[in-house]
Amino acid sequence: MAYSALANSRATRDVLDRFGLSAKHALGQNFLIEDNVIGNILRFAGLDAREDGEALPTVIEVGPGIGTLSVAMLEHANVVAVERDRDLVDVLAETTAEHADRFALVGGDALKLTEEQLDGELARIDAPRPRQLVSNLPYA
Repeated sequence: MAYSALANSRATRDVLDRFGLSAKHALGQNFLIEDNVIGNILRFAGLDAREDGEALPTVIEVGPGIGTLSVAMLEHANVVAVERDRDLVDVLAETTAEHADRFALVGGDALKLTEEQLDGELARIDAPRPRQLVSNLPYA
């Protein structure tokens, strides 16, 4: 079972090439390409265990990159993502388009996210307050 169609080197490279982008090592960018890692993240976060009819939870994702983990989480949750790299805004709009009604993107540093910004995005996608932060943080 594939968790994210973006979770392989070819798909990631295709997206980056289409937008004329590459990893910015100054930002610690490394793009997630292992689908089994995404499955593990979903399991550890309990996102794959939601019961039918149960309301969708909301999660905050820090550093969504091109949306590889985001698209997998959007099958199970509302996602408010915080991304520092402004060059990825259009990429994320494309990769998360199927679930645009449940995806909100805040541009900037996650450490500077304000309650007003969060509340505005939650209202836009009509989602409850998040109770989890789920991320594949840069490790550089």
